[in-house]
Amino acid sequence: MRALLIVVLSLILGSAQALAQDRDAYLSWASGLDTVDHAEAAYLFEADAHARLVPWVERRPGVVDVREIGRTVKDRPIWAFRVHAPGHPVRQRVLVFANIHALEWISTEVAVAFLEELVEHPVPGVEVTVIPILNADGRQRVESDLLAGEPRYRRVNAAGVDLNRDFGVNREPQAIWRHIIPGYYRTSESALSQPESRAID
Repeated sequence: MRALLIVVLSLILGSAQALAQDRDAYLSWASGLDTVDHAEAAYLFEADAHARLVPWVERRPGVVDVREIGRTVKDRPIWAFRVHAPGHPVRQRVLVFANIHALEWISTEVAVAFLEELVEHPVPGVEVTVIPILNADGRQRVESDLLAGEPRYRRVNAAGVDLNRDFGVNREPQAIWRHIIPGYYRTSESALSQPESRAID
């Protein structure tokens, strides 16, 4: 019995240490982001999104945990924020991810606002993991386009793959438009071919 207790305590301490390391890594990474003057932009840039999340991570440890769940094609971190009410057993888990397509500004806006509200008022018994920016490479390219005054429609990641069509299920497009613009509805060569989709999987 004592050996079992030692193993359990070791696992708990190891998990807590890993969470603290991920938290510190995130805070260090986020402090290195350069904010830019983009007063005309209607939506948050990546640096702004993280600037809003950093204070919550700093002020609410134990309520919000941050983890690097993978790396993008260009080796950028993919951050996931797990929120739960301490002292309540988890009965349900929910995953929310945003910015799967490079030009999806609004999904990140919603994810950041949702995280802020959730961290302030965690739901007892529910663990919610939020990934506000999945396609960080694509997002960076869109932001560069905008800053250069050359906005373009961009959907894919740095490898040119539509992450929305890189999962193991629902790979075949169903929309009527697939006959008119087939390139837009093209699936990847094989399921989970990209690091971003593997991170979610």
